[in-house]
Amino acid sequence: CIPRSMILLVFTFMIQYIVTASLHDAARIAQLTYLKETDSLTRLFNKNKYNEMVSMYYPYVDNITVIFWDLNNLKIINDTYGHDMGDRLLKAVSRRLCKCIRKTDYAFRIGGDELLALCAGIEHAALMERIGLLKEYMKQNNVNMAVGEIWREKYQTGLDTLLQESEKRMYADKAAYYKRTGIDRRK
Repeated sequence: CIPRSMILLVFTFMIQYIVTASLHDAARIAQLTYLKETDSLTRLFNKNKYNEMVSMYYPYVDNITVIFWDLNNLKIINDTYGHDMGDRLLKAVSRRLCKCIRKTDYAFRIGGDELLALCAGIEHAALMERIGLLKEYMKQNNVNMAVGEIWREKYQTGLDTLLQESEKRMYADKAAYYKRTGIDRRK
């Protein structure tokens, strides 16, 4: 017959092993989820997370803002100073973007130099103030970004429609920049 104390000791070790393994598994799952949802360069959410947010969360908010940003001249910066400098610029812009939006908003890197913010429940005036602060900061640091924003209260269309409209506005802003500066962006 095995003494009770021995059974209790073995049982304790088994429970300890299971708990430790479970904690390790939970930490690994959290790490993998972070990697799946986050852009490795900018640490912003990525397009995977954007798609998840669109389908799970944003159909249930009353008003929404979609802001589409695109760095102008990133190709010229990469070609002139190297991709490391372009990456450093993207990281700096991403950090600044996060400082200009609220903690309840979400920022994404959805393409090479294309950034997106989704802001729910923000008043239009407050939104424009935040965009203005970001534009002013970029201007002070000789960085030009094309911006397309759309704000809708009680929106009836899908978020993808708002994304397309903000992207269209961003490309119009980008075209105006290149026309104003005379820079040929295809070179």
